[in-house]
Amino acid sequence: MLWRLCAPPRPAVFAPGSDARGASSKDYTAELTQLPRPERLYRREEVLERSSQIPKVSGIYAWYFDEGPPGVDVRNCHDIPEGVMLYVGIAPKEPPRNGTPPSTQMLWNRIRYHYRGNAYGSSLRPKVGCHLADNIGIALRRVGSGSGLTFTHHGERQISEWMSRHARVS
Repeated sequence: MLWRLCAPPRPAVFAPGSDARGASSKDYTAELTQLPRPERLYRREEVLERSSQIPKVSGIYAWYFDEGPPGVDVRNCHDIPEGVMLYVGIAPKEPPRNGTPPSTQMLWNRIRYHYRGNAYGSSLRPKVGCHLADNIGIALRRVGSGSGLTFTHHGERQISEWMSRHARVS
């Protein structure tokens, strides 16, 4: 199985005293305790609309699915009436240790990208796509001369449609 789906979420570890922007470290303890009991789950349409309620701040988020992707055993995963939690993300991610600039993406950017981007820029989409691949006839492909992988325009559209039907985010 490609996912470490049901392990308890862990907050990112930033350099002492700083986060990805160099500001004071954010304590994600309160947010982590809310992930299993979200006040609200957002659908793709709500996330992508211009007046989206997704905040433009750093934080953590959880993806719930009303139907697990093919081959994903959800028996020991946390579930609520709306679905089962299969993925936890953080925005921005931990700063690179190689000196390259840190990510500046916030919850709004990351969640929108997971819903409408491609596998190369998302850590969630390649996992969903690989589990769906045999059922919908798609495969990861190298893009251009780089090392990036995507499911092609047709495949990415099918992943977006599947996520629109089955994925919700807190």
